[in-house]
Amino acid sequence: APNSGSTMLALSFPNGDAAAALDYHFDLSALTVAADDVWVGFWWNNANQDDSDYGNVFVSTDAGSTWTASIYRFDFSMPVPEGWQWVLVNMSDALAAEGSEFSSEMVVRFQGGGSEPLEADGLLIDDVFVGRAQETLVDRDGNPIADEGTDDAGQLMVGANTLTYTITNGGDLDLDVDAGSFAFANENNVSNVSITPPASTTLAPSDTTTFEVSFDADTPGMPYSLEVSFTSNDPRQTDAIYNYAISGDVVDGGMGGMGGGGMGAGG
Repeated sequence: APNSGSTMLALSFPNGDAAAALDYHFDLSALTVAADDVWVGFWWNNANQDDSDYGNVFVSTDAGSTWTASIYRFDFSMPVPEGWQWVLVNMSDALAAEGSEFSSEMVVRFQGGGSEPLEADGLLIDDVFVGRAQETLVDRDGNPIADEGTDDAGQLMVGANTLTYTITNGGDLDLDVDAGSFAFANENNVSNVSITPPASTTLAPSDTTTFEVSFDADTPGMPYSLEVSFTSNDPRQTDAIYNYAISGDVVDGGMGGMGGGGMGAGG
């Protein structure tokens, strides 16, 4: 059965040793590999396919006259899990590695090879995607915070502070955020740290959700810092972890807070 809907691509070889393929054609001439993050995603299922050099996803920049790169190889030399498998590959990175560029004659080819009918030696493909993969974007008060970056929260008053962060899905696929993964580490001059995870954990393209980081700022006249991390299905993150630091200086109540937080501030 298809992964979704009522149709799918089925590559089979009932007439003996052969290869079969389906090509998708795109005009991507308005994009560049340096500035545009383009991915190819698809579900595939092994219908007893034998290992073959034919089993690849190829990319061409000249309408299939030549093939620039194999961006994925269907490796059946090792046991393959049963059922549908999701694959997401960065096409921009693959083209950049070959010194190539997007064109008006882009082709993505799904190809398999074998020597028997579908039930004995086939490859199934479904739900092909070409676009921007789901992307985790974090900001506080509209100020972006990069993965492995730092939120300079400025001066916070001694005592309780709360900072509110927004997660936006900047991609074209659903972003799944693991609410149970939110964690803090490496606290300096702060105490009673807690994180309120987002209420929404599956974000459609362009959707947003928020989470809060609360802590007591301790000794005035000294810097404070801590690190925050969480996981998502953003394929760009190492080990799926988004990590950033929060830093600034602690001031006493007489000096007043000048940062993005402050006593009981919402960010």
